[in-house]
Amino acid sequence: MLLAVGGMTQADVVRVAVASNFNEALHAVAQAFEQQTGHELLISSASTGKLYAQIKHGAPFDVFMSADTATAEKLITDGLAHANSLHAYALGQLVLLSNQNKQPCEQILSEPNLRYFAIANPNTAPYGLAARQVLQKLQLWHALEPKLVMGENIAQAMQFVYSQNADAGLVARSLLVNRKIPENQCLWLVPDTLYQPIKQSLVVLNAGSEKPAVQQLMAFLAQADVRKLISDYGYAQPQ
Repeated sequence: MLLAVGGMTQADVVRVAVASNFNEALHAVAQAFEQQTGHELLISSASTGKLYAQIKHGAPFDVFMSADTATAEKLITDGLAHANSLHAYALGQLVLLSNQNKQPCEQILSEPNLRYFAIANPNTAPYGLAARQVLQKLQLWHALEPKLVMGENIAQAMQFVYSQNADAGLVARSLLVNRKIPENQCLWLVPDTLYQPIKQSLVVLNAGSEKPAVQQLMAFLAQADVRKLISDYGYAQPQ
């Protein structure tokens, strides 16, 4: 009993700002982390750009899990994060989700009756930037630009498609892992040659640099079973 109480007194809270695409996966990681260590992850999710702005304005996070590497690096340049903590935790993957079951599914991109096409905002969300790169590579950006509906983040873009407010969209594969795809929908895993790698990286922010619980979280994320869990949520592993 004394040992149990002693362990509980050491429990801490780690405040994590996470890009919206990784929110569901992080909650699964958090459950395992809390069971193993007793520490709690307090998770805040939004677009990478929005979280960056919040941190710049003093939001009290310990760890930032970005949907790219560039934004995490900016926080190091800004003096708000530690350079030696920067590392990639996942590689994101893009999927075309269509409410019209075409075969092959990517035909929807050139369908004349396509009215609304959802992507995340390329200016604030790395998955939106990747979506724009795909459409540009396929020489479809100018044709589809008038039909675009942009989510603040990739989760909102996904919701536009899933609620059928958009006919189709480019979304994160991770957001489809635990969703049933109806027969009238189709999927296309976008070849990664069509967009720059979505290398999702994290940094430890200044507020979390002295927390033992943060260091335990970093070690926990490197465990093989945790990396497998992240892969199960629709991510490739960074090299």
